[in-house]
Amino acid sequence: SRCSAVAVGLLGVLKAGAAFMMLDAAYPDERLEACIDIAGPKAWLHVGAHRASTQLARTLDQRVPRQLRLD
Repeated sequence: SRCSAVAVGLLGVLKAGAAFMMLDAAYPDERLEACIDIAGPKAWLHVGAHRASTQLARTLDQRVPRQLRLD
């Protein structure tokens, strides 16, 4: 299920010594872009088979160099 995949992803991120920031596709695009710009992530973790938001995915693809998928 998605909950267990999120938990596994979170544990992996923390074990690697990285930080975790959850983005909600329901947030306005401007807020998501500001969060991404401020955090300056090096990678993003995508959990689930569906892309939550086309705009969010496009923004992350443009601004974050690596994508990790847990499907």
